[in-house]
Amino acid sequence: MITKLQKQLGKQAGHPRKNAKLKAPPKPRPTPAADCVPNFKTCKPHLNSCCNYCALCKCRIFQTICQCLLLNPKC
Repeated sequence: MITKLQKQLGKQAGHPRKNAKLKAPPKPRPTPAADCVPNFKTCKPHLNSCCNYCALCKCRIFQTICQCLLLNPKC
């Protein structure tokens, strides 16, 4: 005897979602520079100097204290 749950699972496995989209493969990330700055260390704001591709050089107090921070973890 087939239960309602087994019927539902069979229907779901047989029919893929209509709204499912194919995801494009992620773009290759550039290699960091030789003099890159690790996260939470002091950086220079006008250079792309952070080692992590998703990190940004964030400055405070009139751009005197700058650190590489990971602002978007889903990058």
